[in-house]
Amino acid sequence: MKQILAFYILTMLSAPVFSGMADDSERKHKSPEQRIENLAKKLDLNEEQKYKAIIIFKDSHEQRMNIKKGERAKHDALREETHQNLSKILTGEQMDTLEKLHKKRMEKRTKKNQQHNE
Repeated sequence: MKQILAFYILTMLSAPVFSGMADDSERKHKSPEQRIENLAKKLDLNEEQKYKAIIIFKDSHEQRMNIKKGERAKHDALREETHQNLSKILTGEQMDTLEKLHKKRMEKRTKKNQQHNE
């Protein structure tokens, strides 16, 4: 009984530590709705833009889930299509901000990959 209790306590105390070690790709994937809420704040989207952007991101997400890993060209084409669809509903200023956010995210990803490879 003491061993079971000790195991339980150890498990409960170590869970937060090990949960922080989860693969970043598993923890950082956001739903289309979460992505829109984040962008809505940063791009100051109106309700119509949010509604249309949710449709675009849901469609993109569905298509992305159907693409197998390793099919880089299909992922790139889908990303470009999503970008073009967003450009139809966002203002020029919002697109500029989106481009800056994307560039910043890519720089951060590149830096993280370089640190991981060292």
